Amino acid sequence: MYPRQFRLSFPKSHPSPPPQGINWSAIQGLPKALADSTSGVSSIYSYDTCDKVWQDVDALRSGKAVFTQPAGVVKCAGAPQKIMWMSWDRYRMTGRGDNIKVDFYTGMPSMFSVKKYSDALEALRIERGVGGHFQHNLVAIDVPNHKATFKKPDGSTIDVDYTVLHVTPPMGPLDFFKGSPIVDDAGWVTVNQATLQHTKPEFSNIFALGDCSSLPTSKTAAAITAQAPVLVENLFSVMDSGKVGNAAYDGYTSCPLLTGYGELMLAEFKYGLEPKESFAYLGDQTQRRRLFYHLKKDLFPWAYWNAMVKGKWFGTHGLIRPKF
Repeated sequence: MYPRQFRLSFPKSHPSPPPQGINWSAIQGLPKALADSTSGVSSIYSYDTCDKVWQDVDALRSGKAVFTQPAGVVKCAGAPQKIMWMSWDRYRMTGRGDNIKVDFYTGMPSMFSVKKYSDALEALRIERGVGGHFQHNLVAIDVPNHKATFKKPDGSTIDVDYTVLHVTPPMGPLDFFKGSPIVDDAGWVTVNQATLQHTKPEFSNIFALGDCSSLPTSKTAAAITAQAPVLVENLFSVMDSGKVGNAAYDGYTSCPLLTGYGELMLAEFKYGLEPKESFAYLGDQTQRRRLFYHLKKDLFPWAYWNAMVKGKWFGTHGLIRPKF
């Protein structure tokens, strides 16, 4: 039995922790657009709207398919591109590619935060004729006129016509923690980026990882699998000896970037946006490979349901528990 001070508890209004905060209402007209079956607007970021993504994407025969990504932290920074590339490939395979213009509007300054993969994705974008519009944040949707409004860094806005529009909504810390003394000004639980222990001495019995934490890395399942063994090791060290252990998280995360049917670019990196690749022996990991595709399609789901949620999957270590 864990000592009481290490137990997790949540108010009765939240029988389980809610997901990372998704701010649908930050984009004017988005909630109404998602509820409208004729709007052409959809998002993979909700169980209630993900089916609409396929309906809209596959029904399109000609026109403009616009895909968005906001500035700031989102769950899996590659996901907004994954749905775009899969849609692009669907149009190509079904003979509609010449009739549909695909555009990517992102609040970020480049295709990806890690330069190595960003450069490869930028080259792919140009090769495939996908429009790239950087530092453009979606702020409003006009459903009757099928227009999307984007804000640029200088404060000006532009209106873009769309036939279908896939929206990645702005995201942030959990509302659950707002006003709590354990979070920073932005709302993230402030922890040491190596040990995952709270940075304030009065909260040294608190550890955090994943979506709620202040860790300066992507919010992905791969990050969690690397963080969890570190947290467990250091947590038990504090419980046993009163001192944090030697386990340290280096910021490792992975973003399996689907770039089409049967192909995937496997981005892996750590703090400092430096690549940390597990399959470098196969060659350049910016190369899109079918092997990587099957890791994403077959191995990772198996590992998640059969091992990770049971505490038996250790990321790049697989089923072997790492030693510190």
